[in-house]
Amino acid sequence: MKIVTYILCFICLFGKAQDNVLTIADSMPKFPEGNSAIANFIQKNMIIPPDARKKSNNEKTFIKFIVDTSGKVVNPIVIKPSGFKSFDQEAIRIVSKMPQWEPGFDKGKKVNVYMILPISYKNIGIVAAEPVTPEHEKAMKYWNEGRKLELQLKFDKALVEYNKALDIEPHNNTVLFDKAKMLLAMGEKNKAGEIWKNLVEKNVRKDEAEGYLKKYCAQNSDPFKFSTELKSISFFNYGMDNMRSGRYESALRKFDSSLKYSPDHTNALFNKAEMHNKLNQPKVACVTWKKLLELSPEDKEVEELIKKNCN
Repeated sequence: MKIVTYILCFICLFGKAQDNVLTIADSMPKFPEGNSAIANFIQKNMIIPPDARKKSNNEKTFIKFIVDTSGKVVNPIVIKPSGFKSFDQEAIRIVSKMPQWEPGFDKGKKVNVYMILPISYKNIGIVAAEPVTPEHEKAMKYWNEGRKLELQLKFDKALVEYNKALDIEPHNNTVLFDKAKMLLAMGEKNKAGEIWKNLVEKNVRKDEAEGYLKKYCAQNSDPFKFSTELKSISFFNYGMDNMRSGRYESALRKFDSSLKYSPDHTNALFNKAEMHNKLNQPKVACVTWKKLLELSPEDKEVEELIKKNCN
């Protein structure tokens, strides 16, 4: 299996920027020897966990981290899990051991900058980066604005920003893919399907596009199912932000909101239980862990938590 980093999705915005950390800088941080070297670094160093390798070859996790003013990678966290905790942990390990980057600059000064790296492994080889031109940078700024609006569940406004990007770069596959997602979230599954079919024909993110087509664009599929899942993911990500900053009650509310839209979201359930535990609500934590174990009976970590904390 070859490990793939989706470089075109590399600079993304998930959640709010903290003080003194930018999401977009005049000059973004750069990995030594360029984007292709990121994929090479991951391929060389990553060890695919056995449980993930046996069950699928389509795992993908999104790791958010800061490149500080010295170029050091700090605070890597999972913002979109793969479904395999072992794979997410391995992705964190790999990002943590990355060599020093070239730091970002804004207004002539070195700055701390958020970066997001999607990591997956598939047998399709490494996706090459597009050349960076002034037009491309302008298009991607619109795309970044669209991503922020998408995460705020403002699908119609996100679509406007994606269309602005495509006015500049009509064949930008990253933007096209996300435009299709917004169309789908707004119930336009036929229009979304046409975009994904074209991407499949061009062999661009083929597995993902085919997955969306099969799951959401079939004749009898519910066109609004996807928007429900997006809402679940958005609340989950905000819950993670609150949890990391110690706002456990707020995090708990976000995880509950995530589960309202997706009751079987195992990572939301796991973190919901953790928040109940942090808030000294052991009985509710146990109920949540037991529900999670019903959904994932092979989860040894949850099993141990129940043995340790629940009568």
